[in-house]
Parts: sequence; structure tokens; C-alpha cells
Amino acid sequence: RHPKKEGMFLYLSQSMDWQKLPLELQDAFASKQEVIRFDLTPDKRLARVNAAVVYPTLQEQGYFVQMPPADINSLYAAEETWIAQKEASISL
Repeated sequence: RHPKKEGMFLYLSQSMDWQKLPLELQDAFASKQEVIRFDLTPDKRLARVNAAVVYPTLQEQGYFVQMPPADINSLYAAEETWIAQKEASISL
């Protein structure tokens, strides 16, 4: 679990060595807090992510980062900004 970002989790395969993680992840999860250990299968039910996506990612790269749920208001604001920028560039 990320120490400051609620809802952000790092899934690690049992064979993944912490030192092999990208440095950005090592830094972000430096004060790591283990939440749970479990055997993952592609059909396992997870709360916020699809195990059918997590499982092959763990097999391929040894880790998976679950991002926090998006703040819908921030997404709408970003979309409105993007639209306004596109409209401004078209009218030039």
C-alpha cells in the first residue's frame, strides 16, 4: 500500500526481488506496508482491478501498480481544459 496515496497498491509476484523494481516504484513505496499475501489466479475476484489483467502482468514483469480511483471532478476539469486548448488552437 502506498503510504500517502489512498487506494494505490503495488502487487508483487513471489519471485520478484524488490531491488529489481524500477527506482521510481522503490522510492514511491519506500516505507512499504504489506497488506495481504494471497495466491492470485486470473479468475480471482479483486476489489478494484481485474485479476485477468493483473495476473499476466505479474507473470510478465513481476509487479502491477493499482492506481487510486480517479477523482471524477478532476477528470472533467482536465477534459474541459483540453477542449478549450484545442478550440483555441483551431481558431488561430
